[in-house]
Amino acid sequence: MLGGITIETGAQAAQFTAAMRASPKHWTGRGISGAPIRAGESLNLEPCIPPNWPYRTDEQPCPRVELWPENDLAFDLVLAALPEHTRPLVALYADGVLEDLGNDERRATLARVVRALQSQQVGNWMRAQAMPKETAE
Repeated sequence: MLGGITIETGAQAAQFTAAMRASPKHWTGRGISGAPIRAGESLNLEPCIPPNWPYRTDEQPCPRVELWPENDLAFDLVLAALPEHTRPLVALYADGVLEDLGNDERRATLARVVRALQSQQVGNWMRAQAMPKETAE
């Protein structure tokens, strides 16, 4: 997704492992055949992904898109804003990475960040992160 994804949780790793095993031909670039995906692993998938991929939807069957170069900076800022532990640093980070841009380009970049952070996909992800984990009995 957006050029790649880092698996963050064990549950997410299990989803991706199931998807990989259901359609192994789409995962050959991973370099290891059939090994379970683990939290912390980074994946770069083919542009169109298999139908059983966890984030595929009917509205967007190929959610991975190549970013235009002008979206690179916005993407970095979104990634910094998502995890709770880096969120307090976003304003300082944004000041540093945006300082060389002109006013129009800075505004356009920040508008991309805001649109991404207010998107339904990001909202769904953030709600899922905030849900209490079920405990095993």
